Amino acid sequence: YILPDLSDAGFDDKGRFTFLLSSEPGADCEIQGSTDGILWYKLASYKNANGIVRIPMAYNAGVEKQFVRVLVADELAPGRIAGHSLNAVGYINLDIPPGQSLYHVPLALSGNKTVATLFQGAAKGSKVAILDEETGEWVEGELGDTWSNGAVELGQGSIFKFTNPDNKAFRAVFAGSYPGQDAEVTLAKGTGYFGYPSPLSGAAGYDLQFSASAPAGTKLGLLQTNGDVAWHTYDGAGWSPSEPSLATMQAVQVDLASELTWAIHGMPDYNSKPKLRAITGAGTYLAGKETLLIGLDAVGTPMTIQWTKNSESIVGATQGQLQLVNLAPSHTGRYAVTLRNA
Repeated sequence: YILPDLSDAGFDDKGRFTFLLSSEPGADCEIQGSTDGILWYKLASYKNANGIVRIPMAYNAGVEKQFVRVLVADELAPGRIAGHSLNAVGYINLDIPPGQSLYHVPLALSGNKTVATLFQGAAKGSKVAILDEETGEWVEGELGDTWSNGAVELGQGSIFKFTNPDNKAFRAVFAGSYPGQDAEVTLAKGTGYFGYPSPLSGAAGYDLQFSASAPAGTKLGLLQTNGDVAWHTYDGAGWSPSEPSLATMQAVQVDLASELTWAIHGMPDYNSKPKLRAITGAGTYLAGKETLLIGLDAVGTPMTIQWTKNSESIVGATQGQLQLVNLAPSHTGRYAVTLRNA
């Protein structure tokens, strides 16, 4: 079975955003959009008869970012599950203000990834310095008639400083994909740089899942346009002087007293609740001689399953079937199943 997959995102010669959709042939695909990466809405429906198609959509210059994912809402056949695409594609309209800014690339970029292409139209005298993760050194280039480092490529995870000498913001557009699943990243003790791996924004803790169990003394530093760094310190319970907020693609300096694990959002699903269609296996059974198999028929994505007995979770009972072997009086109780999509 082929879950929907999105790839090769970019812009065509008409200025439209396009991407390649692969799915099970004949799948009814609901194309969903989001301008924040959290709340998703329906854009269109498409029956992918051949299993692969290029989808065009109008470029929206009025949003900070636009992302697309695909939902196959119904099973094509028993056992061929419904589900969201394993990734999302889209673009970020990055408006770089005058002065210095620190960024990272959360997308697997499509198309030409060079400095000269990504930052075409920048003001003369602009500078891009890219962090070499192996050496910890910054490698800087400047725009004269052409970029001195124009052939250098940026990739997913790249951290860079941009100096904009103009008196107005400069827009760079980044197109690509990012994973749909949640993940964790581990930051090493000491000083360094960090970019949130999903193209989200907001308060470090509330929106970006910074761990409340992080060690006291953890510091996040936000580069200011004048080159200064504004430090925010976590004391194990709260932040001083305030909880830092990160804009989309904004990278930070970190100063860690010990190793830190940071959970990362994928693409939360607040739109498609699991639907229970049937539970089979009811009836009368002879104690000690029979096995009862309770089967669950449900659709939804993402979906987690937990069977309970007398309102207590049954350890390991997280699949679509619950098996009770050699029935005995100890099996007596009220069994139930809970389905969740977040």
